[in-house]
Parts: sequence; C-alpha cells; structure tokens
Amino acid sequence: MTLLDECILLLSQMKGVLIVISDTQNAQSPTKEKKTYTVEEIAEQLDISKKVAYSLVKSGQFNYVRAGKAIRVSKVSFDKWLNGI
Repeated sequence: MTLLDECILLLSQMKGVLIVISDTQNAQSPTKEKKTYTVEEIAEQLDISKKVAYSLVKSGQFNYVRAGKAIRVSKVSFDKWLNGI
C-alpha cells in the first residue's frame, strides 16, 4: 500500500473534516506586468542594432527616463508609436 493509499484510507475514516489538497508545484505565481522596455528589448523587437535603437530612443518619438546610465522606455508610449496610434 502506498503512502497515498494510506492517506486516502485514513481520510475516509474521518467524519466532518474538510481536507484541501493544493498542487503548489504547478501553481504559477502572478507575474508583474512590464511597464518599461530596455533599449536592447526595443532593438530585438524591431530587429535593429542597439546603436540604431539608441538613436531612435533619443529622437523623442516616445517617452523614456534615465536612471543613472540605464535608459528605460515607456511601454505604453513605445507600443502606441509602434502601432501608429
């Protein structure tokens, strides 16, 4: 008899007990929605070089912020620009 069979037998003998079984191995944790793109991600999406992507970002076509040396592009403004809205 397996451990699972023993547990089922034991539980079947209990009355008035609520058992909740959860499969935590397959549960997905909620993912945080991305709000910005890196210049590298923009280059990948447009299939262009990073140099060209940096030029595009600095052209003012969409909103971006600098955090130290890092540049983060607003996902909303980039997606609107990309879709021609």
